[in-house]
Amino acid sequence: MTTSKHRSRVTFRGREHHIGYYDTPEEARLAKEAVAQFLTKIASTRSTPTPPSLHGVCRLVNMGVYDGDATSLHMASLTLAKRVKMLAGMTRRTGSPYGTITIEPSTTSTSDTDRTSESTTSQGGIQS
Repeated sequence: MTTSKHRSRVTFRGREHHIGYYDTPEEARLAKEAVAQFLTKIASTRSTPTPPSLHGVCRLVNMGVYDGDATSLHMASLTLAKRVKMLAGMTRRTGSPYGTITIEPSTTSTSDTDRTSESTTSQGGIQS
């Protein structure tokens, strides 16, 4: 057990961080300020991750990168189909849709594109 009686802690991004116990309130305050300044500096230097573009994900799927995880591909396709359906039902006050969903042709050959559109149509949006 410690003989110090002034606990120092800081809450940062919803998490409480224990700094330590100090003999005086001034030491506890200084420790708290130093740690808060350090955490703020660390957070400001980290970049916010951006999700990959859907175009990039589609290219990876067409390349077969995710072929070993058919369950996840199936779940992703169902999630995307559900989102498309939701967006299609949303309208602004003017009556126009929030956004137009367009599917750009991939850079694959014509035969690959034809096969993809056929399998999408025949399987309800799930590509094999």
